[in-house]
Amino acid sequence: MTVVVPRRFNGPPTTGNGGYSCGAVAGAGPAEVTLRKPPPLDTPLTAVDGTFVDPDGEVVLEVRPADGAELRALADAAPRVSLDAARAAVAATPLAEGHPFPTCFGCGVDHPTGLHCLAGPVEGDVWAVTFTPDATDPRLAWAALDCPSAAPHMAGARGVPHVLGRMAAEVYRAPAAGVEHAVVAWPLGSDGRRRFAASAILDAPGEVLAVARATWVVLA
Repeated sequence: MTVVVPRRFNGPPTTGNGGYSCGAVAGAGPAEVTLRKPPPLDTPLTAVDGTFVDPDGEVVLEVRPADGAELRALADAAPRVSLDAARAAVAATPLAEGHPFPTCFGCGVDHPTGLHCLAGPVEGDVWAVTFTPDATDPRLAWAALDCPSAAPHMAGARGVPHVLGRMAAEVYRAPAAGVEHAVVAWPLGSDGRRRFAASAILDAPGEVLAVARATWVVLA
């Protein structure tokens, strides 16, 4: 199996968006993906014994089954945020100023065809954003789950780059194209430069369509 992360799906300008890249190699069912190096764009990554390697043979992504029960528990615990509340959170986000990756496909304010999932505060440690995919594609669900999960930690460190180190997720039902959804995120603690968080995609009635647990690494 070989996958390619097209240039449209960048995170930092020259490498892949972490969530989309993880979703591209995750396959069916709950999966946990560890990023060993920034995913290159427009470059074939070949599966070798549960890893995906670049043309030089260097490991880029490692994939293994995730704990579905753990993810289901996070889905059950996800704060139910309405679309109206998510829209209000977007309008109130403090993260647009000084965004370290403004052209990121997932959350960049300057990406011409991105998801624009730049979350804002709802209440307490809960953050949310709206998400309207242009295709019914599980990889877009992984991308939408990715960037918002950094928001609860970036709130106190605006402008400081956070990069995805690991992501476990399950897409129960791919969000429908052209339909507005809410993405909700909340923190799960920290350890040194690592930050842990969860996120979930909700449809209008509040059903969880996808859930993730993420590990972020603070670069500065």
